[in-house]
Amino acid sequence: HADALLMDAAATAAIPERNGGPPRFLFRIQPKDLVAVNDPGRSRSLDSLQGQHVTAVTGIARPQRFVASLEGLGAIPDPRFFPDHHAFCASDIAYLPRPLV
Repeated sequence: HADALLMDAAATAAIPERNGGPPRFLFRIQPKDLVAVNDPGRSRSLDSLQGQHVTAVTGIARPQRFVASLEGLGAIPDPRFFPDHHAFCASDIAYLPRPLV
């Protein structure tokens, strides 16, 4: 049972409308900046992706949406998909072309 549903606005088309049930709240993912995983104090603007070749590394459901987001920001992604909720280790990314997003 749930008191409310938090739903990705882009994914709601796949979920049928229901009468009754808990209230639904929509959210939209809005990227803000690129932040270095190994140094969260270091960041770059999303504009820096314009025309850049990047390796898009994912461990999420529907990774194509992430790739489409990068393309929408002007990046040229080379996707490397790992399973949803993948527990990454250093060897997973050690030999992937840089930069990684």
